[in-house]
Amino acid sequence: MSKPRISRRDPERTDFARSQRKQANEFSHDVWQMIRASRMLGEKFRREYPVGPYTLDFVCVDLRLNIEIDGDDHLAEDGKSHDLLRDVLKLRAETPSPPAPLPEAGRGERGQN
Repeated sequence: MSKPRISRRDPERTDFARSQRKQANEFSHDVWQMIRASRMLGEKFRREYPVGPYTLDFVCVDLRLNIEIDGDDHLAEDGKSHDLLRDVLKLRAETPSPPAPLPEAGRGERGQN
C-alpha cells in the first residue's frame, strides 16, 4: 500500500500555511528568526511544511528534523483530541534511527585535536 501523496502546490494547503504564518505566536516567530536563512548550523529549514494530513511548524528536510510549537489551540478540547490522534499515529510509525554519536571529548572537528 503506497503512502498518499500531498502536492505542495495544493491551493488549500498553501492558503492554510499562509494563514498559519500570519497567526504565529511570538515564540514561534522568534524560533523562525533563529533558524531561517540557514542560520542554524548552515541547515535550511522550511516553515509550515505538509507531511501527510499534518502541517509541521518547522522542518529541516536534510536532517529529517521537525520542530513543533504548541500554542493555545492545543489546550482546547478539540486540540487535545487532535494531538492524541496524531500521537497515536506516530506510535504506529517506524521507530526513527538513533541519533549520531557525539564526538569524543577533547577532540575537535573531523577528529582533529
